[in-house]
Amino acid sequence: LKKNKKAELFLAFSSNRPGGFGGDDIWISKRDTETDSWSHPKNAGSTINSSYNESTPSFSYNKNSMRIFFSSNRPGGFGYYDIYTSVRLGDKWEDPVNLGNLNSSRDDECFKISQNGRWAYFSSDRRNKKAKGDFDIYRIKLPLWLYDISDILFTGQILDGSFEASSKEVLGLDATIHIYQGDYKSANKRLLTTSSIFSTSKNSDLINNFRIALPAGVRYRVLVSAPGFIPQEIELDYERERPSGGIDRRIIILKKKGAALLLPDICPEAELSCLDKIKIYFESNQVKIKKSETNKIEAIFKILQKMPTLRILIAGHTDTTNTFEYNKKLSVQRAQAIQKALLNKGIKLSRLELRGYSFEQPVLKEKSNKAHKLNRRVEFIKL
Repeated sequence: LKKNKKAELFLAFSSNRPGGFGGDDIWISKRDTETDSWSHPKNAGSTINSSYNESTPSFSYNKNSMRIFFSSNRPGGFGYYDIYTSVRLGDKWEDPVNLGNLNSSRDDECFKISQNGRWAYFSSDRRNKKAKGDFDIYRIKLPLWLYDISDILFTGQILDGSFEASSKEVLGLDATIHIYQGDYKSANKRLLTTSSIFSTSKNSDLINNFRIALPAGVRYRVLVSAPGFIPQEIELDYERERPSGGIDRRIIILKKKGAALLLPDICPEAELSCLDKIKIYFESNQVKIKKSETNKIEAIFKILQKMPTLRILIAGHTDTTNTFEYNKKLSVQRAQAIQKALLNKGIKLSRLELRGYSFEQPVLKEKSNKAHKLNRRVEFIKL
């Protein structure tokens, strides 16, 4: 839990030690981050604990507050052990809330939210035809009313697309960002602005000129504009995905009206760790490499140039808009187009294997425009 810009660490556990309110109570200990020592455990109090049993606690965090999940066999539940949740505001816990029909007529325990904030896991011995044993592990999509635990920091850079790639100076823009919840007709919108020149340092990629916390579990439309530049629209789908660490960092480059877009070096140190992060995207049914993707080929070339013994697999993929056989051929042709571009730069053929996967390995397994765009790609794998 972050408080006053410092991280505070808490440990919760269940115990029937003396000093409790019932059978098994929940106890909490806090770690001193300077000495790495844990405080003497304190009972979570009568708001959380009852005269019955409380067990399997877990925490989730949101800004300056935290939420606890636990199981209890107190009266008023759906089964023997039900899952409850409570939010800590300041120094007090709110009254626990039963998670409702997520619970069964039997034992439901060990509720835990996944790292990406999208899913929740728990254990149950409920009567289910697909159950494999006594207690099974179940997964559910996190209910929207629980998304208050995980705001997402939308941050990054709005850049002037006319800057010279060889220049160390990164030019920010006096841009305006409109963020709409849902679609552009939504009355629920936010407005923020970005600064202009903000860094000339080598580590400029770590500096942001915009940041805003947005509630998770919602889809946003973002419109970025600046005088003399072509506006850019992007979608933030926090309804389906939560970025790792709760931070969504974007570099958005605006093209000047009537000018060519100069693309930045996306892997300036030519590190091997960049390899599997680079994806080259294609238009529908096309094998031609888009101008907007050429800097990615340059990044792959620099990695191969820096590591002369490195061999890679160029993997082509497609969407699902045609037959498997058609897409198999198309995926191979896309991989061949990238292979040819690297051969033209002087990379030996023996270092470049290729394979086409048709639509067998999608990024998103849904039939939507967004999924099709993400699935029409070429990826790179170290051999």
